Amino acid sequence: MRLLIDLHPLLMPSAENQFIRGRQCLKNVIDGYSDPWIKTEPIYGPNPQPDHTRGLRWSTFNEGQRQKLGIEPNEKSLYTAREEIYFPYLTGEARLDLDASDRRNMHSACIDIRGLVHLSRRAGCVETLHRRILAFSISHDLGTVRIHGYYPEIEDDKVTYYCWTIGEFHIWTDANKWACYRFVYNLDDMFLPSHIARVMDMLERIPEPQDIPLHVDLDDINESQSIIGSEGASEIRAMIQSLQQQMEQQKQEHKEVHAQLQQERREWSEREERLRAQFEQEKKEAQERLTAQLEGLAQTLNPK
Repeated sequence: MRLLIDLHPLLMPSAENQFIRGRQCLKNVIDGYSDPWIKTEPIYGPNPQPDHTRGLRWSTFNEGQRQKLGIEPNEKSLYTAREEIYFPYLTGEARLDLDASDRRNMHSACIDIRGLVHLSRRAGCVETLHRRILAFSISHDLGTVRIHGYYPEIEDDKVTYYCWTIGEFHIWTDANKWACYRFVYNLDDMFLPSHIARVMDMLERIPEPQDIPLHVDLDDINESQSIIGSEGASEIRAMIQSLQQQMEQQKQEHKEVHAQLQQERREWSEREERLRAQFEQEKKEAQERLTAQLEGLAQTLNPK
């Protein structure tokens, strides 16, 4: 708890507090802290519950856009994390187990992207999201921060989600202690406007609700829902397999990095031992030379 209260705001500050202090670019952003994402369907396991979530406010959208989103108060939606948080784009996890934090963040980010991909299909502009980073995450403990970006690869009806490591560094060095804060600050300046514009553009492309035919055959609706359900199940299975492969790959990479660090430590220790032995040898030889010189000088001054 102290990790989230004391350290986390220095890495991923509250958007709402920053808006109060004058950052107008955050007027449409809302924070969530340890809120279960009860308004969305998880990809696997329980609903995500990030330590910190940033998303868009309901007030970001006008009435026409809200109708196109079709979000009902008591129903789940692909576009919502919880009440008042829509289209999340940044999550943070503050835990001592960084690998567990990465897994939780990956689950949350894939749900974020899933909503955007679904909206792009309705808008007929899926290609605008292909291989574009659409969500970010921050995982940290007391000394290390990991920053990741997430993007989809879209091929026809198949969507594969990928995680890209932006950076991993130690917090308590002079060079890095504000690096995460600066990253979030720049994210607000550069990514957030494009995130909002992307959502608005897709909503603009979707036909107005009154333009949709009113007379629809119920059999067609049931058949469509069945197709969507089967496609969704297939997409979820592919997504889980992709996530598992990426987690295994990241675990292997971490093992390799750890092994490399251990090897470097051993080499450094051996080098240090060699230098110490060399120094001692040179010191001994210098003392012997000095002793010999002093003895020679003494013999010169006091010949027998």
